[in-house]
Amino acid sequence: MSRIKTAVIAGESVPCGVCGGVDTKPFFSCGDPDGISQKLFTLVRCSDCGLIFVNPRPSPAEMGSFYFQAYYKKPRKYISWCVGFFDAVIQSYRRMRIAGSRKSGRLLDVGCGNGAFLAHMSRHGWEGWGVETSPDGVGMAAARPGLRVFGKPLLNCGLPAGHFDAVTLWHSIEHIPNPVEVLREIRRLLNDDGLLFLALPNIGGWDFTLFKGRWFHLDLPRHLNQYTPETIAAVLEKAGLEVSRIRHFSWEY
Repeated sequence: MSRIKTAVIAGESVPCGVCGGVDTKPFFSCGDPDGISQKLFTLVRCSDCGLIFVNPRPSPAEMGSFYFQAYYKKPRKYISWCVGFFDAVIQSYRRMRIAGSRKSGRLLDVGCGNGAFLAHMSRHGWEGWGVETSPDGVGMAAARPGLRVFGKPLLNCGLPAGHFDAVTLWHSIEHIPNPVEVLREIRRLLNDDGLLFLALPNIGGWDFTLFKGRWFHLDLPRHLNQYTPETIAAVLEKAGLEVSRIRHFSWEY
């Protein structure tokens, strides 16, 4: 699909989303993978806590152009059967990860996209709730039967405390500009035995070292923050959450 390239104006300078530090060093610059903008986006590393993040950052209005409808749409017919098969495998893999600790309950998926994972979980005995800020993603997720989907940021949803048995962020935390605030809210929403499941890129891994600007998970500027095991652990600790397990391999990728 071809799209007209447009220039993105210089964004706003932002402090580190973990420690609030403003002392940073340039880390890497790259364009967006879809060719939407002519601009190079810059990652910097916080000199205080080590978080790597996009700075300057496009405004919220500008960010909307990077979440176009094709970002969520179904693939073309001749490859849809293959994509559909692997999507089913991915959703089953994610469900089994959760099933090791919880068999059913009330689930909140933050950044639920088109709702495919929630729909899968609802077919296996879970009550599915979702949060998604992209209008296209919300429209697709809300059209799926049996799901409760909120089309606004989690902090604006007003969900009740202790309401969820599990919260998931499947490759969502890297899109969130204020991770500590969001994770604190998730801690409030989880019940006493609740669990948070996170999947996110590791910019400290060999794949970024090897591929640099062609690394699939770089995805600038949508991925506002890039984490290492050390920096995501610091974010979780600051939000009052405890890490129980870290795995460095995912079948879906």
